[in-house]
Amino acid sequence: MADELEYPKGEAYALKKYGVWYITHEPNTKRRLDYWINSLQIFESIQDDVGTSNLLSNIGAIYIDQGADAKALEYMLRSLQLAEKTGDTLRMITALSNIGGIYYNKGFRCWDIYKGHATCGDSGNTEAYVVIAEMLAKYLPTDMTMQALEYFQKSIKAAGNQFSAAFSINGIGKVYQKQGKLTDALALHNQALDIARKFDDNLQIVRSMREVANVYFKQK
Repeated sequence: MADELEYPKGEAYALKKYGVWYITHEPNTKRRLDYWINSLQIFESIQDDVGTSNLLSNIGAIYIDQGADAKALEYMLRSLQLAEKTGDTLRMITALSNIGGIYYNKGFRCWDIYKGHATCGDSGNTEAYVVIAEMLAKYLPTDMTMQALEYFQKSIKAAGNQFSAAFSINGIGKVYQKQGKLTDALALHNQALDIARKFDDNLQIVRSMREVANVYFKQK
């Protein structure tokens, strides 16, 4: 219909949603990437900076999953630049988090990259706060366990009983595993699994089941 109406923005959003469908219904990365590249091209052609930033971030996330760090950085940095131009706080946080993760995996300390933490807590953008608190907890050095727990707990509080809480609940469970608190860890991983199943979040289902298995392994 968008094509018939010569409404390119509607067509771009429809293509984006096709790509989103493949995340949860059919794990076909190539099809998802094809739809998102087509959507990106339309957003760029109509100079829609918000839509362009969104698709750049989505495509960058695929390259992160594939381990293509150079391509991921290229797309995330372009997304960040446009997000800063439009004042899109959530997109800035997402891009900064992913860029920080890439650099962290390469051995860099990346606390300055998470500069959005100071602002997103005051902006009322709950989703942004959840994301940045998760990332801060995930990438803290191993000798900063209490700080990691603090940020995981802040993320869970901001998320409420939503699907985005599962990541941080698993995070606390993994900390407890390291501390030898296996019974508490198991309860948390099962809690995260229940949330992930409730929202059909396959990625968190896999992560939760893996950690439940890790606890059982440690319990022999």
